[in-house]
Amino acid sequence: MLYHVSLYTLHAPDAFLQSDIDKRDDHRPWHLLCLNHCIIATRSGNGKLAKASYDLLITDLPAEAEAFFEMDMRKVNGKQHLPHCQKIMRAY
Repeated sequence: MLYHVSLYTLHAPDAFLQSDIDKRDDHRPWHLLCLNHCIIATRSGNGKLAKASYDLLITDLPAEAEAFFEMDMRKVNGKQHLPHCQKIMRAY
């Protein structure tokens, strides 16, 4: 349920906010919405939701996706995710 609410929230802002023009601020709303959506999906333990959120991240914030995956891989290596989620994260 939380995944679907975060997906709705991710698509709710206007086009200006979604354009995410100013990349200097790591606390900009669109950036945080996208990353938190992925975190929610990963922690849900549902592989299909995780894949869908990662694909959205690559589409919506392609320049930032690599850093997110590197950060999450550190958590995978630290065994903070379920085994099937670890496998999905490694694929990305």
